[in-house]
Amino acid sequence: MRRDTKIKPFCFSTIMEKFLDGMSVNESGKKMNLINNLFVGYIQDKKMSNLNFDLDPGNISRWFSGEERPSPAIADFYKNKGDLAYDIQNKVFPLLVDKDKVVEELYDLLVKDKWLSESKKAEVSAGYPYSDDEEEKANFMGRAVFLSLQMGKLLFDPKTGQPIDYSEKSPNPEDYLRNNVVPKPQRNFCGREKELQEVHAMLESESKIFIKGIAGIGKSEFVKA
Repeated sequence: MRRDTKIKPFCFSTIMEKFLDGMSVNESGKKMNLINNLFVGYIQDKKMSNLNFDLDPGNISRWFSGEERPSPAIADFYKNKGDLAYDIQNKVFPLLVDKDKVVEELYDLLVKDKWLSESKKAEVSAGYPYSDDEEEKANFMGRAVFLSLQMGKLLFDPKTGQPIDYSEKSPNPEDYLRNNVVPKPQRNFCGREKELQEVHAMLESESKIFIKGIAGIGKSEFVKA
């Protein structure tokens, strides 16, 4: 039996939970309806090249449960030519009973997250608290959803199906480095000796090195080590 994670992180799944809570309790098919309205721009764009295109309900269910990441193509679309805020204001707002409560809960989820840098939190929540201008609220929601799409953070390990305990994860090093306090790696960090030697050798001739890889493989811990 699965249990909830100790701390719910800022991610697509937890954001969608806030949206669902703000929708009418009597509405059937809430998840599918929400996604179809949230990503209406992306769906319409895909249908232009493939009239039979539809998002898979099974995948959408796993997006909401935090077992699977939304397709990277969605983030790419809204980064390059889509407008999440526009879709939210015109398609999602009509579904919400109290959009102001959803905004407040999204803000709370954002600022309490331990793994986002303070600069990123400030960037996403710029202007909060918002006036009665719906565009400001939609812009905030759009930035929040887009960030979650970029992060691709899950609630469950796709290999084991077990909950990911984010209380054991390290906060974003950026918040510490600004104060010249270098965070220590986790005590159980092991392996990567060859890679660490390679990085040390590179740093003898380079002032900056970029470490890249998919989410959750240990980039932050490797950098701290």
